[in-house]
Amino acid sequence: MIVSDWAMAETASAIAMKVRTGALAVETAREALVDFDSWVAVVGSQEAVVPGDIAAAANFLRRFDLPLKAPDALHIAVCRRLGAGLLTFDTQMALAAARLGCTVLPA
Repeated sequence: MIVSDWAMAETASAIAMKVRTGALAVETAREALVDFDSWVAVVGSQEAVVPGDIAAAANFLRRFDLPLKAPDALHIAVCRRLGAGLLTFDTQMALAAARLGCTVLPA
């Protein structure tokens, strides 16, 4: 399991948003982040986003036939560079990734 530093940031952002909206207590959020970091350390590896990933994502976004948002394009670019499969619950992102030649893993 590969987790990019971008995915780490998005996970922290999603948890923080839950705290700000009152859907999650601060202590529960902290525990969730510790659990996530531990899971990544044990189960997978963390990979850095490199400048080429950003350039690739920008090129994907210039394809008007793909319904991509910048964060999704960046995830796909990292997967393509690493030759890794993409795991997502986002159907549009999965379709775009497949069109860009990425393996999409069943969610």
